Amino acid sequence: MYLPSTSYTGPSTTINSAAGTSTAGSSERTEHAFHQPANTHATNNAELVSEMAIVPAIPTSTHVHTSTTNTQAGETAADTEVNDETDDEAQGDEDSGQSEIMVPQPPYLGQRFDSFADAKEFYLTYAKFHGFAVNTEYHRKIKKTNEYSRGEMRCYKARRNKKGKGDAPVVPERKRDIIVKTECPVRCKLNVDGALWVVTEYFDEHNHELIKKFDPILSLIHNKNGSLSSMPYLPADVTNLKAKYHRESKLLDMEATIAYFDEKAKEDQDFFYRIRLDDEDRVRNMYWVDGAARRSYKHFRDCISFDATYLTNMYKMPCAPFIGINNHNQPLQFGCGLVRNEDTGGYVWLLKTFLECIGGLAPMNIITDQDFSMRAGIEQVFPLAVHRHCRWHIIKKAEETLGPFFADRPDLHKAFELCVDRSLTVEEFERSWMAMIETYQVQDHETLARLWEKRMYWVPAYFMQCFFPFLQTTQRSEGFNAVLKRYVSPGNSLLQFAKQYTALQQKILGSELHQEANTALKQPKLLTYLPMERQKSKIYTNTIFNKFQEEIKRASMYTAFQVDEHTFKVCSIMGMSDSEPEDPDKGRNYFVKASISEGLCEYYCQCCKFERDGIVCCHILKVMDLNAVTRMPRHFIRRRWTWDADDALAPQTSNAVLAVHDERPESTMEAVRHVVLTKNYAELIDEACKSDETARVAEKHKKALKRELDEIKKRKAEEAQVPPHIKCAFVHRAII
Repeated sequence: MYLPSTSYTGPSTTINSAAGTSTAGSSERTEHAFHQPANTHATNNAELVSEMAIVPAIPTSTHVHTSTTNTQAGETAADTEVNDETDDEAQGDEDSGQSEIMVPQPPYLGQRFDSFADAKEFYLTYAKFHGFAVNTEYHRKIKKTNEYSRGEMRCYKARRNKKGKGDAPVVPERKRDIIVKTECPVRCKLNVDGALWVVTEYFDEHNHELIKKFDPILSLIHNKNGSLSSMPYLPADVTNLKAKYHRESKLLDMEATIAYFDEKAKEDQDFFYRIRLDDEDRVRNMYWVDGAARRSYKHFRDCISFDATYLTNMYKMPCAPFIGINNHNQPLQFGCGLVRNEDTGGYVWLLKTFLECIGGLAPMNIITDQDFSMRAGIEQVFPLAVHRHCRWHIIKKAEETLGPFFADRPDLHKAFELCVDRSLTVEEFERSWMAMIETYQVQDHETLARLWEKRMYWVPAYFMQCFFPFLQTTQRSEGFNAVLKRYVSPGNSLLQFAKQYTALQQKILGSELHQEANTALKQPKLLTYLPMERQKSKIYTNTIFNKFQEEIKRASMYTAFQVDEHTFKVCSIMGMSDSEPEDPDKGRNYFVKASISEGLCEYYCQCCKFERDGIVCCHILKVMDLNAVTRMPRHFIRRRWTWDADDALAPQTSNAVLAVHDERPESTMEAVRHVVLTKNYAELIDEACKSDETARVAEKHKKALKRELDEIKKRKAEEAQVPPHIKCAFVHRAII
């Protein structure tokens, strides 16, 4: 993508937002250089639009020339044609490029055609313009001449579907091009009358919606010397026209994008963007992020998903979003990057720009797809971050050769899955892998050998102590890309993509606010009478609390007993449980290390769920229950999962212990109620304003609501005046 020609002073250029400046290569240029030519292009566009002005259509079914010269009666047809063409040219010059559009007219009773083919072409032109298709039927074949004497053209939705056709199948079928018939009565019948075909019957009222017409686009397609009636109504024409305008708009796209970013920076002081150009003033890389995401990053930088597998715009530049996880276990955007060349240099620039944007705070853990250029960039920019590859991508790629191989060896396939998914330690994984290779004699299999060489990048056992909550893949980024596809298409310009990305960001923020409101207003249902469950219900967000309740339920499937002073063995009481047993006949046993003394409660389970997901596992819960622990120790409550996780939270390490509020302050609850009720009542007001009747209903209920609120306020005021000792007496009587 090229930018308008400007002065150039070095091998690469970086365009900076007002938030700061940076350089790439040996030169620097601000965005002001791109704003100056914008008016020239706008003026040129205005001239183009004025040249495309359309003369109102003339209601006739035949070509009408714009000649202003009278022809003589004795002139030949050829002379008339020449004069008309000359006058058309003169008229075109006079109108500065304006030309007429011929609107196809419907057939009428008694209209004559030289042949049925001419009549069909006439009716098809009319049908294309008005948005419906035509089916043709012939009747009454004359035996002597083997020709038809009657013909009929019907709407494509005439008659009815055969039994079962047009109904939505329960299971999606491969063929889905069934046209649903509506018994549309539109038809045009013709009979032979001598050497001509005559319209004998015509009906033109459809009982269904017509196909959407592209009248504005078609008006731009026709040229100066043509007419709309002579042009095909084909989707390819519209697509080609759009592609042409997209190519022409590339020069203006970058200027408009920078102007859009500048407007966002004026609205949001923390908005940040960078644009990197090559030596031909083409965009190499882009990155932008809004202020809300920058402020959230320092709270939730413990796990980042980074993926660049989705092409998003007309320049074929992959989108590389930085996706985090908020305290409701929802995806959280930390900005978006676009890279033209997926090489190490491009990723290094993008990651350094990201690091600059978020104040030098590198992510603690990062998961990406299997891209070694990306890995090299991460090792260079984030040397201390734990980096793992997406397990799903690696297994999927390996299945191209392993799939047929495992199909003939089901026992080997089962052993492979147990080895990868069930190993809790590195030693256990490596021991199980070697045993699998030896047992099934697959030492020479190339794909298995490559997986072994890269094991430290993707096998879960190597990341048991690292915080990757509730995921082993880049599903966060893939889920974001799936949503992004509903907002943008590969044909979008940079400006269109940036605007749609902003819309998606607002939608995600709205979903986060909705979860916050649910946490504040809705008290989760308790499953047990355990004091620990009640404690967590007031601390965790509702989503995380639901996951904690799952661990409480799973704990009921185990029993625990003490092995030595600091070791407890947790065993399944069901023979086979959801704890992923090694032996399906017995179930897996887990060992929990515990150090219990006055003022100190330390637990460590070999499943490492607390280290991976940030919530206590069912095995530790069972040991706590065995030791009559009724409240969760503070160091087992990760602040990032609490309802106020982003409230003045300082940067933390994976083992940090921070203060946790056991109760939600009433001021916070009041603020949340205000936001939720304001939104809900704003929607009701919009509906109530649509008519006098709805307004009267709203006014009626407003008065009733006011009366109830006054009664509650009065009752609370009276209760506040009652002395405390009398209140206690009333409570005591109620209990008795």
